[in-house]
Amino acid sequence: MEIEGESVLVRIPTAGDVAAIQYPALEWSGSGVLSTLMGLYKFCISCLVQQLRMWELRWQAAVVGALFWEPLKSLQAGMAMNEGKEREFHPYGVNPVELTEKQLNSTPILALHGKNGTQGTFLVMARAFQEGDVGPLFTLNLCEGELTMEDQMRIDAKIQEIQALYGEKVAVDLIGYSRGAEIALYMGLPTESWHIEEGGYCYQDRSWDRMRSDIGRIFRIGSMTLPEEWNKLSEPIRDRIYEVRGTEDILMPEKSLAYHQLEVYEGHVGLVDSPCVHAYLMNQIKA
Repeated sequence: MEIEGESVLVRIPTAGDVAAIQYPALEWSGSGVLSTLMGLYKFCISCLVQQLRMWELRWQAAVVGALFWEPLKSLQAGMAMNEGKEREFHPYGVNPVELTEKQLNSTPILALHGKNGTQGTFLVMARAFQEGDVGPLFTLNLCEGELTMEDQMRIDAKIQEIQALYGEKVAVDLIGYSRGAEIALYMGLPTESWHIEEGGYCYQDRSWDRMRSDIGRIFRIGSMTLPEEWNKLSEPIRDRIYEVRGTEDILMPEKSLAYHQLEVYEGHVGLVDSPCVHAYLMNQIKA
């Protein structure tokens, strides 16, 4: 059944609703001076991130929340993203131009990076997938900034490339990290059932009662489905969504509503390179 009347706004840009931003509570685990200092440090960084968002300085908030909370991992991520700027990106068997017989009998996986990232975000994951004999894994470079309808066009073009390699219409599993997780949900839905307006505002245009036939499962890392989105999804769609959340994620701290979910002791940046996350994804993909 189609929705009657106007489209429904279901997602605004991250921290776009300034009035709804809540400051974190002062808390820490364990006892002793080191635990107390770490708790205070995290609290101060979290408050700074929230204040920057209140001032609508979202890019600065993301940088502070990454560099000041996960400095080493942020630097490593930056170097990896620099490697992924080129369109031709093939480390660890990523984006194969020909498929082996085993790959032809395996589900293809398309990984979608985060805001202002590149396909280099998935370097460590690609190595883990190659060692775990999972794949084939495909990537692409998405648009910079907030979500846009151009993301949809780029992803659809990549899916068509994958279908051409298989020579048939296969279902592609999507792995999205951060902003990539946000667009992954919409890519799983029929194109005519949603649209994105300037600034990253996402709208539902028709009922979300089925998924695209060329999309399999959706694995979301570091960005949880919002209640406004989740409440619009049918049960069959909900059952094909898997979410991974970091308990130390001060950039995207929201809880998951997904039936299939994993929490790991990681910050936002470290999630995509976490061995625990890789093991979880590989186990689900092979299941």
